[in-house]
Amino acid sequence: MCSPNIRKLILDILDEYVAEERIFTSFDITKEVRSRTIEKVLHRDVKKEIEKFWSNAIDYKRVLAAINVIHNPQVFIYAPINRDINDHPMVIKEEEKFIDYDEDVIDNSTISIKDENIVKLTAENRLNIPKKFLDRVSPVGGSYDIIINGSLIPHKPDINGRVRIGLTKLGIKSEKCRIEIDNESNSINIQEL
Repeated sequence: MCSPNIRKLILDILDEYVAEERIFTSFDITKEVRSRTIEKVLHRDVKKEIEKFWSNAIDYKRVLAAINVIHNPQVFIYAPINRDINDHPMVIKEEEKFIDYDEDVIDNSTISIKDENIVKLTAENRLNIPKKFLDRVSPVGGSYDIIINGSLIPHKPDINGRVRIGLTKLGIKSEKCRIEIDNESNSINIQEL
């Protein structure tokens, strides 16, 4: 819990950002608060105040987006309704997205082959769903709805926001799969090739 002075400072900064129609993350606010005080400011306290602010925000939207820091975590971007969240300097733009390879084993990565919807499975018969597909659907209750050969399999991302699925238990032994997004059902469809 933050002190009343810090709480007031957080709310004043939020008011400034909203008046200026700025796009921000909760960490942007945390950094700004820390720059204006000598008191200790915990990020979790700032996030709590922003959650309260968000519940009363009328002209602002909150969108989950990957940002350009290690492991590309997804964070909430707060933006005026009439602004694009891609205007925030930390948001990974569509043209900047890339396949994130494991550092130690190149065979344990997802490799796009000609057709962008066809991905190669890992040596362990796992499918790493590229972020470009995850960004096109919204998780429901923290899980992505994934349909594999017609069966719905809800799957939560790991701590780094990645979705990796072992396919051996599902009877899939192919080297490649096709991934398609179904916008109507907000799901990721995976078909064995």
